[in-house]
Amino acid sequence: MAKAEIPKWFNLETYQIPLSHDQWGVSIDMRAMYLDVKPLLSKKEQIDFFKVFAGRLPEDFAVEHHTDPFPVRSMNAADLAVISASWSNDPAWQMLFQKVCSVVGKDAPATLLDEVVAIYQEAPSMKKEALENVGWLAPEFCHGVPITVDLNSDDETLKLAFSVWLAGVRSDMNERFKKPISEDDFQKWHKYRILAAFDLYQLADITGTRFTNSQMANALFPPASVSIEDRDVDMGERIRKVTKPLMDQTITFETVRLIRATTRLEKYLGQVIEDEKNTREILK
Repeated sequence: MAKAEIPKWFNLETYQIPLSHDQWGVSIDMRAMYLDVKPLLSKKEQIDFFKVFAGRLPEDFAVEHHTDPFPVRSMNAADLAVISASWSNDPAWQMLFQKVCSVVGKDAPATLLDEVVAIYQEAPSMKKEALENVGWLAPEFCHGVPITVDLNSDDETLKLAFSVWLAGVRSDMNERFKKPISEDDFQKWHKYRILAAFDLYQLADITGTRFTNSQMANALFPPASVSIEDRDVDMGERIRKVTKPLMDQTITFETVRLIRATTRLEKYLGQVIEDEKNTREILK
């Protein structure tokens, strides 16, 4: 495979500009999306998509996707609408739905409970988990995936039960979100220049060439940009052992989702603090 050359459009200074959390989300999202559709694109289409993000500063995320940024809360009407719609074509569900609707706001007959229980017991579809019908796209339409909690249990039992449920769901999704995205993560991605590395590696793949670790080191960590404490670091080894593995691990849709959730909550809490501060000022 031929040796690649650093392209003229590549400007390290652009990648050295600090990004907001929103901008990190956009940057990783675009690149994860590119990896996702790349096998389906022609070479020309790959190049066109690549040019959308390569070497450019991104815009901010439109993160106000949900009205409530907290990950756990009671269901509201929007959540219930999504769940209900998922069963709308199921005959047993329709029967149960009509049965319940017929008594809303009225005194229910004494036989109602037995009738409802009979529908539940006799229809296998009614025993399916809500998540099976609603699917993993539920958070795109409402707050999250549906679960139920028996508050008659003690707190310790509930915490244990939730951890067991969560472990099973994460395993089914083949995802591991052990900890939130932190400021340390953003700083690490910036320090090791994972976006610049991604763009160069993808350019080489498009052109059917390859960059050596030495080339990548000279492009991403030229001597003038290296801090005093890193002067003795072998930058070729840094590329091989740190930058590329970190790049592969980070540029995923899972990272984007975590950034969105973290940023959304940060903005919400920041607004709450600002509102309280303004209220105190008014009351002075």
